[in-house]
Amino acid sequence: MALSLSLQLCYYFGLMIIIFTSAAFLPDEINSKRIYTIFPKPVSRVQYLLGKLLGICFLAFSLLFVFAIIVIIFVRFTFNALPEETKNAGESFFQTINSYSINSFKRFRRDKEVGEIPAHSFEVSYRNITMEDFEGKISLKILASYIRQDHDRNVYFDIEIMDESAQTSIAKMQDVKVMDKKLFTFSLPSDLAAKNSKNINIKMKVSPQSQPFVGGVLIRKEDFHFRKKSEMIELNILKAFIVFAVQFILLGFVAVASSTRMSYYISALFSLTTFAAGSSANFLKEYLSDKSEKIDLKIIDANTLSYKTGHFMDQYLQGVCNLMPNFSRYDITSDVIDGISISNLRMLEVIAYYGLFILIYLILGSLMIWKREV
Repeated sequence: MALSLSLQLCYYFGLMIIIFTSAAFLPDEINSKRIYTIFPKPVSRVQYLLGKLLGICFLAFSLLFVFAIIVIIFVRFTFNALPEETKNAGESFFQTINSYSINSFKRFRRDKEVGEIPAHSFEVSYRNITMEDFEGKISLKILASYIRQDHDRNVYFDIEIMDESAQTSIAKMQDVKVMDKKLFTFSLPSDLAAKNSKNINIKMKVSPQSQPFVGGVLIRKEDFHFRKKSEMIELNILKAFIVFAVQFILLGFVAVASSTRMSYYISALFSLTTFAAGSSANFLKEYLSDKSEKIDLKIIDANTLSYKTGHFMDQYLQGVCNLMPNFSRYDITSDVIDGISISNLRMLEVIAYYGLFILIYLILGSLMIWKREV
């Protein structure tokens, strides 16, 4: 709770500071006439925007580094204030869930491979793993689509672990209970590490016990963790704030780019709208997947006027969200709270993704300011 509260407060407080400060950069210099002392010099307008981008970078990393230290101290202080028996039970909180890199992740619906939609079975493969580092557990988060209301919000799976090199089964588990919408951890057979397999394939299928209740299960690649030895949570918190800083740099520069043609308040509002639309992308995607599932199962009639009107609005909103940076795609807040380690590869992926949008907004901002009379 302390980690969740402090992360959320720092995130949204930092977001407001960066957006409203960045939106004021250009209007303040125009209103104070300082900009007239800059452009007569051999400084191009692209260089001017790059200078603003560097200023946002300095502000974001400085601010969020201080926030990260505050969060770490606050979490440690809260933990040390607990009774001794509670501290002993919660010591594992400071070790993150560190997982092997997935080689391939496949979903099957009625024995046909599908994309990121609710499915009935899953195959996850790993290559070149070192079983000496294996923690003996799997952690995953699922989102189930139910076709009946009389269920206990648990889904049961049959699991088989294969040695791909020898094409043999090395472990089987029946009716493994997984809680819906929560990160759930279960232990694998204790002798699995002794098999010393380097390439393995994990097959999960919704068991007959859950099939009458569950129309499909959505598991994202990043929600499946074949666990190895953990890292300290402090390192994970610092990584999270680096991701926050890159997000804030993008949103700050969106405010700067839009302020080349808009007022201070409109550019700040546009940046906040960009954040809201980008943060809603995954929610909208899950909503549409659930809706498609209900149509497939004849729960919703797709021929009614109300459905067609709603479908048009859904497609319009999805189109708007697709044009925005998808902040929900790289929302690592829940991962940090759940104790999932953020890999270096994912960090690079996040930086590259947001870096691409920063470049796009740099080009757009340069075009908008190019012929502006200041």
